[in-house]
Formats: sequence, C-alpha cells, structure tokens
Amino acid sequence: MVWVKPGATDADFDQMRARCLSQAGIADLPPSTAMAHFGACMESDGWMRVPKEKANEPRFIWLKSDGTPAPSTELEAAKAECRTSTSDDPNSPRYPVRVLQCMQSKGYRLVEEDK
Repeated sequence: MVWVKPGATDADFDQMRARCLSQAGIADLPPSTAMAHFGACMESDGWMRVPKEKANEPRFIWLKSDGTPAPSTELEAAKAECRTSTSDDPNSPRYPVRVLQCMQSKGYRLVEEDK
C-alpha cells in the first residue's frame, strides 16, 4: 500500500508524513494505536492508501464551480448529504448515479486528475 493525494508532490508527502509521525505518538503508544493515529492524520489532509499497483491509475477529483479543488471537509459534508437524500438503495446500480447527480446539482464536478 502507498499513500497518494491528487496534485501532491513528493515534498508534500514528506512534510505531511513527518507531521503525522510526530502527532501520532509513535514512541508513546502501542504500534497499532500509533499507526491508527498516523493514518487518521494523513487522511485528514486528503491522503489515501491504495495498493501500489493502483497508484498510477487515473484518479478523479471533485472541483467546485470555480474550478478549484473542493476542500475535503466541505466535500465530505456534501457527499454525506447526497448519500442520505437519495431514495435509492445503496446497493442499487442507480445509487452512484443519483449521488453524482446530486453533487452536480450542488455545483461540483468530477474530473480526471492531471498527472
């Protein structure tokens, strides 16, 4: 598994990794707890763990109507609202389409990340 974040550089990763390692309490906590804290820290800044073989596959990001990336907290709130507002069963093939339509109605658009 590797950490990825749309638009991030190796320097961005190194900086965030150092910050999260510091905050995770590596020296003071059991390893599993420290790693959970580390992972939560990385994810809070928009990093995702993906299998190494998928690290170079196309990724998609949500943009706001002005073309800028949507902040993760704003985006998560909008996605949560869209997930709960659809009457489709989450296992239905229509569910992702309904969520996408809801996000688009809120002014977001899903685009492939530039590499």
